[in-house]
Amino acid sequence: MFWDVIEEGADTNGAKTEDVTSIDQAQADDIRNRLNDLPQSRPGFLLEKLCEMHGVARVEDLRVSQIAAVQKDVLATEVRKKK
Repeated sequence: MFWDVIEEGADTNGAKTEDVTSIDQAQADDIRNRLNDLPQSRPGFLLEKLCEMHGVARVEDLRVSQIAAVQKDVLATEVRKKK
């Protein structure tokens, strides 16, 4: 690399791979299914709130670096909704 010119791969401006890589489809499907199986005021409401809370438009846009926090939020929602 010379003068901040990328010679190989994509330029991530110093970001870690997990900060720019989206979760895989299986993870997105798991999150979607777990939330959609819970009682809610209207279909998709919990998924919308989760995405909003994590700053993404859709669950597939979540980053690998966010998955631990997202899974914690999903679990907390499951516990709260099943009481």
